[in-house]
Amino acid sequence: MGRHRRCQLEIICDILQICLKSENKTKIVYHANLNFHRTKEYLDVLLRLGYVDEKTNGSGIILYKTTGDGRIFLENFVGAQDMFGNSLSKTS
Repeated sequence: MGRHRRCQLEIICDILQICLKSENKTKIVYHANLNFHRTKEYLDVLLRLGYVDEKTNGSGIILYKTTGDGRIFLENFVGAQDMFGNSLSKTS
């Protein structure tokens, strides 16, 4: 049986999980298994919602970090998945 396609909420949660530690876009791309264009789209949404912060380090590299609101969203989604036995993310 093959892997299922992730829904948008799963991708968002993957990115929030990755960004619990400050990470740059390249690491997010590789760890979330997305391309740069798709990653930018998701990061733009997460920034707009206030679920991630964008900061530039001393070397000029932009880093993304999950905010408190992002952590709450992540915890709630994981809790809902646990409650429903992961059926929230399965596609028909």
